[in-house]
Amino acid sequence: NNSTTKTASMELENVSALNAFYDIVKTWDIEFIPRITFDKGKIIKKQIDLYDKISKNYGRCFSYGNNLLSVVAESNTDDLFTAFIGIGKTLELQDENGRRIKNETNEKLKFVVDGKDYVEIKEATAAFGYPDGTPKIGVVEFSNIDDKDKLYKATLDYAKENCRPKLQMKASGISENVELGETVGIRRKDLNINYLTRVFKIKKDFLKNSVVEFEFGDKVV
Repeated sequence: NNSTTKTASMELENVSALNAFYDIVKTWDIEFIPRITFDKGKIIKKQIDLYDKISKNYGRCFSYGNNLLSVVAESNTDDLFTAFIGIGKTLELQDENGRRIKNETNEKLKFVVDGKDYVEIKEATAAFGYPDGTPKIGVVEFSNIDDKDKLYKATLDYAKENCRPKLQMKASGISENVELGETVGIRRKDLNINYLTRVFKIKKDFLKNSVVEFEFGDKVV
């Protein structure tokens, strides 16, 4: 089953099938579910279903501090970056005749937008930046991106996900039939932020056909 519409290209050489598969998942930015078919206790078929995104957003939202939720792990705000410099693929250089030459300095693709070589999430800087109002700047590398616009977009998406504290939560005793991979919201009134995250683990009672426990947020542990 192939439910993905994304296109990309890459070259693979002298790598294992498993490493090649994970490189493909990362390059195409897709998700997958493995399926194994049994017959009389033996595996007769192996299949991998590809998706742009597993499950959907049904509008479920949970508030930090809810008595039915427990915090599994939470990151320290001191280690947060509120802006990121994006670095892309190593540049291909040419001589005066248009022939490719070695990039001796290993210079990589970068971008400059509105005079800045980084993407800043200003709301995060206001909350977690330096006392003088300047952003804490980190670096993120996308070694497969060779286009400045795509590099900027990837850096912006990364900045949105990583400019806030990481929070991993567990819910039990909640009659929510959530799905693995489902997008759910987290409300953090203590930080005055709301954001979307994913359900990455479920514990199911197959006799009652119901989810008895699930974990969501950022997988800190």
